[in-house]
Amino acid sequence: MEDERVRVLVVTYPAQGHINPSLQFARRLARMGVDVPLLTALSAINRITKTTTSSTPRGVTFLGFSDGYDDGLKVDTDFEVYMADLRRHGSEAIAKLVNSSGENGKPFVHVVYTILLSWVSQVTRALNVPSTFLWIQPAAILDIYYYSFYGYGDVIRNNVNDPSWSVELPGLPRLTGRDLPSFLCAPNQNKFALSLFKDHIDTLGEETNPKVLVNSFEALESEALRAIKNLNFVAVGPLIPSVFLHRKDPSDNSFGGDLLQKSNDHIEWLDSKPRGSVIYVAFGSISELAKQQTEEVARGLLDCERPFFWVMRGKGNDEKEEDKSVQILLVIFPAQGHINPSLQFAKRLVKMGVRVTFLTAFSVVNRITKSADAAPQGVTFLGFSDGYDDGFRAGMDFEVYMADLRRRGSEAVATAITSSADNGKPIGHVVYTTLLPWVSQATRDLHVPSTFLWIQPATILDIFYYSFYGYGDLLNESKISDPSWSIELPGLPRLTGRDLPSFLLAPNAYKFALPLFKEHIDTLDEETNPKILVNSFDALESEALRAIKKLNFVAIGPLIPSAFLDGKDPSDNSFGGDLLPKSNDYIEWLDSKPRGSVIYVAFGSISDLAKQQTEEIIPPSICSFVNKIMDESVQILLVIFPAQGQINPSLQFVKRLVKKGARVILLTAFSVVNRITKSVDPAPRGVTFLGFSDGYDDGFRAGMDFDVYMADLRRRGSQAVATAITSSADNGKPIGHVVYTTLLPWVSQATRDLHVPSTLLWIQPATILDIFYYSFYGCGDLLNESKISDPSWSIELPGLPRLSGLDLPSFLLAPNAFKFALPLFKEHIDTLDEETNPKILVNSFDALESEALQAIKKLNFVAIGPLIPSAFLDGKDPSDNSFGGDLLPKSNDYIEWLDSKPRGSVIYVAFGSISKLAKQQTEEVARGLLDCGRPFLWVMRGKGNDEKEEVVGSFVKLNSA
Repeated sequence: MEDERVRVLVVTYPAQGHINPSLQFARRLARMGVDVPLLTALSAINRITKTTTSSTPRGVTFLGFSDGYDDGLKVDTDFEVYMADLRRHGSEAIAKLVNSSGENGKPFVHVVYTILLSWVSQVTRALNVPSTFLWIQPAAILDIYYYSFYGYGDVIRNNVNDPSWSVELPGLPRLTGRDLPSFLCAPNQNKFALSLFKDHIDTLGEETNPKVLVNSFEALESEALRAIKNLNFVAVGPLIPSVFLHRKDPSDNSFGGDLLQKSNDHIEWLDSKPRGSVIYVAFGSISELAKQQTEEVARGLLDCERPFFWVMRGKGNDEKEEDKSVQILLVIFPAQGHINPSLQFAKRLVKMGVRVTFLTAFSVVNRITKSADAAPQGVTFLGFSDGYDDGFRAGMDFEVYMADLRRRGSEAVATAITSSADNGKPIGHVVYTTLLPWVSQATRDLHVPSTFLWIQPATILDIFYYSFYGYGDLLNESKISDPSWSIELPGLPRLTGRDLPSFLLAPNAYKFALPLFKEHIDTLDEETNPKILVNSFDALESEALRAIKKLNFVAIGPLIPSAFLDGKDPSDNSFGGDLLPKSNDYIEWLDSKPRGSVIYVAFGSISDLAKQQTEEIIPPSICSFVNKIMDESVQILLVIFPAQGQINPSLQFVKRLVKKGARVILLTAFSVVNRITKSVDPAPRGVTFLGFSDGYDDGFRAGMDFDVYMADLRRRGSQAVATAITSSADNGKPIGHVVYTTLLPWVSQATRDLHVPSTLLWIQPATILDIFYYSFYGCGDLLNESKISDPSWSIELPGLPRLSGLDLPSFLLAPNAFKFALPLFKEHIDTLDEETNPKILVNSFDALESEALQAIKKLNFVAIGPLIPSAFLDGKDPSDNSFGGDLLPKSNDYIEWLDSKPRGSVIYVAFGSISKLAKQQTEEVARGLLDCGRPFLWVMRGKGNDEKEEVVGSFVKLNSA
C-alpha cells in the first residue's frame, strides 16, 4: 500500500550543483520503495517545474518553502544575510513538514541534507528524527577541509599561493596549492562557505560514529574514504543518471532538475562533432577558479586542438553571469577587405570568452547586419556616422572623406569607451585595423591600451617600413618601374618592382594611403616594445615576421573561416560580413566546373594593379576593356540599333558583363524594347531595359524613307543617351562607360560631350570592318562597282587573303537598297580616327581571324566573340541556350519540320536581317543547296506588305530547268 511506504525527507540547497545529485539520490531511494519528498526553496522549485520536460520519478515529490528570495538571488544580495534568512525560514519549513506528516500518519523516518545546510541536523534532532549529511563532492575535498580546520590550517593559509609549496595530508597524495579547493585560495568571494563547512564537521563531531554519504565510489577514492578515522564515509556515488553510468535504466537519461531554460544550440554544435571528440569541462555552480588556474585550463584546451565544451558558472539574476569577462573594442575601416578578416578575429576572441564590440561606419554596419547569416554570438555591432551613410561613391574626394572619418571616428571611439565604462562594462583593450592610425591617439587620451591589427601579410608591412626608413630613395617610382631593377631588403628575399605593393607604383589612385601607413609606423615607434597583430602565420613568413627588430609582430592568421583552413569547425564556413547582396550566379557557374579546376583571383577592394601586372594575369585583349568597366563596379550603358541582328549579339555581350559583376542598362528604340521584354525568357539578371521613341514605335515598315528614319534616330537617340547618363548620375548610379553598336556613330559624340568614355561594338567579323576601312581609305577606286561585279576580278588587301567580288560585303555591291549604311560605317571609322589608340570590340576570336584582327595598325581590335549562347559554343553553361531577344513571335512549324529530319542532316542558311545578296549570289546558293540533295532551312528576310522574296523565283526557275 502507498501509505505503508517508508518516507525519507531530502533537504537540498537551492543551487543547480546541489539539486542534480540530490535528485539522483532521491531516485535511487524511490527505486527501493521509499517515498522521497525533496525540499528546497521556491526559487528553485518554480524553475525546476518550468524547465524540466521529463516526468518526475515515481515516489519523488517536490516541496518548496519561501526563503524570502522567491525570484532568486540578485548580484548585489548580501550572502551572509541570505544564509541567515535561509536558516530561519528553512528550519521553520522542516519543522512544520515533519510535524504535519506525523499528524497525517505519514511520518518521516529519516532526513538527508546537503552541503551548506548544517543547521538541518539541529532541527531534526529537536524533532527526534535522525538525519544524515550528503556530501555531494568527492571524499578528498571533505578530507582537505577537515585538515584545514583541524591541524593544518596555518600551513595551508600561509603557503597555498606559493607555486613551489606542497603538503602531504594523512591518507591523501602530496598536494600543491593548485590541487586544493578554490574556496581555500585567496582572493575568493565565496569565503563565507568555509565557516559553513566547519559547522558541518563540528556538528558531525557531536554525534557517535557519524556517517557521511559521499558522492564517490570505492574504486576511485579507496584511501580518501578512510582517511579520517572519526568520520564514517559511505560512498553512494557517482550520483549521475544510469544511462551515463551502467545503463541499467535507459529511461534515467537526464538529471531532470534544470534551473535554466534548456537550449538546443549546444546540442546542435555537439552533434556536428565526431563521436567522442569533444572535451567536457565543468567546475560546479559555486566553485571558483583562480585566474592562473582558468588561464592554464584555457591554454591546455586550446593547445590540444580538440573541440571542447566548458560549462561556465552563472552569478545571480536568474543565473546570468555577472559579466567580468574582458571587453575589446574592435575599430574597423569601412571596406570589405577589412571587415572579413576582422570578423574572423572577433570570432576567435569570442571563443576565448572575450566580449567584442565591432565599431565601424553606419554604411557598413547597416549592410553587415542585413547580409550576415548569423552575427557571431558575443559580438555587438556598433555604428557611427562618417558623413557618408550611403557609402563612399566614385567621384568623391578621398582625402576629404578620410579627414571626416578621422574626426567623427575619434569621437565615436571616445564615446564607446566612456559609455561602456559608465555602464559597468569597461573596455579593456582596443584593436584597430589599417588606415586608422588615429585610433591609437584617441585611446591613449583615455588611458586604454590599443593594438594595431595589420590585415595583410608581414612582408607588405616590412616593405612599407623600409620605404619610409632608409630605402625611400631606392624605391622611387623611376627605379621600380624598370623591369630589370631589383632590391634586397633586410630579412626579405630579393624583390623586383612587380613584387612591391601596388600603392608604391605610379600611377596609383590610392597614393593617399602611404602617409597613413607611415603614421601607423610612427605611432608604433612612440611605444615601448610595440606589438602588431599580423594576418599571417609562422610557417609562411618566419623571416618576414622577425625582419624589423624594433617591432614585435604577432602572427594570428590566416584569418579565414575554419571550414577553409583546418576544418575543425565545419559550421564556420563563411566570413559573414558581405557588404553586397549575395548572388547565386557565380555559384551556378562554379558548380558547372570540375571540382578543383577553377583558379580564384582577388586583390582586395582597394589594391591597384599596374597595367603590366594585370596583363600578365589576364590576356591584354580581355583585360583592356574589362578593367575599365569593372572599376568601382560602374554601370554600363549599351546603346543598340533596333534590329534583330544587333539585338542578339548585344544581349550575349550583356550576359558576359553581368557575370563579371557589371550592371548594364540596355538602351534602344521602344519598337524593340516592347517586343524584347515580351519574348525574352528570362531577362538576364543585372540588366535594365530602357527605351526611347525614335518616332516609329510600331517599327520601321517597307516604303518608309530610311535616310529620314536614320536622321530621326540620330536626333532622338542622342537626346535619350544624354538623358540616361545625366539621370543615372543624379540617382547616385553614374554610368562609367558606354558601348554602342553598328550604325550608331553619333553615340560617341553624345558621350564625349558628357565626358563619359565610349567603345564601338562591331557585331560582325573583323574582316568585314577591314574591308570597309580599305574601301574608304586607299582602295576605294579598286573597289568600285564596275570592277567588283566582274566575276574574274579579285584583290589582295593588307592582312587579308585574296578576295573576289563575291567575297565582299553586300553593302558594296550594286544594286543595294542599304547603300545609306556606307556613310555611317565611314563615320564610325572617322570617329575612331579622332581617338588615341581607339579600341573596337569585335564579334570574333583570334583562332578564326588572327591576321584580320591585326590588319589595321591604327585600330586596336579586341576579340570578344563569338557572341552566341554557351550551349552552342563551349557547353559550359547549358542554361544559356537562347539569344533571348526575339522580335518576332516564335513559331513551332519549322521545329516540327526539323524534328522530322535525321539529326545533323539539315543545312542552315542565314545572312542576317539587313544584308542583301545579289541575284547571282542568291541563285548560286540556291543551286548549291539543291545540288547537295540534303534538306535545308534558309532563313529569309521579309519585306512586309506580303511581298514574296525574290529568292522563291530563283528556286522555281532552277527546279523547272
